[in-house]
Amino acid sequence: MASEKNLPPMFEKLSNSFKQAKVPSFHMERLLSSFQKNMALIASAQKTLAEATQNLVNIQTQHAQKIIQQWDEEMKSSLSKVAQEEKTAHQAETIKKTIDEMTAHLREVNSVIAKSNQQIMESCQARMKEVMEESSELIKKTQKGDK
Repeated sequence: MASEKNLPPMFEKLSNSFKQAKVPSFHMERLLSSFQKNMALIASAQKTLAEATQNLVNIQTQHAQKIIQQWDEEMKSSLSKVAQEEKTAHQAETIKKTIDEMTAHLREVNSVIAKSNQQIMESCQARMKEVMEESSELIKKTQKGDK
């Protein structure tokens, strides 16, 4: 404390302002509890992401198998001894069918992604709401002088 008396006036004012500042008490249990909840949120988001990825892999695998099967059928059909007009009509119908299937496939993929995003966002929003409530409660307790 003797060294404080030898401080220049500018540092003396700064030192006094730190002495008068009220620092909220540190709650280790609350901090650890909040950390555990955050880690649980991250684990939940990772699980949702892994499930969505697995669903997408399954959808893509089924779609690829279907395309290979259709390709095989089309190759057999094109090599058949059917009239050219019938082949052309069949190819036009196949193209229309393929476009409809691709559209349905993309909608399904988009649905899986949207669903997982929605689940993750809802979890994050719920956790953020908890954090805001915890912070508000902590501020109120600190202002009252409770520990």
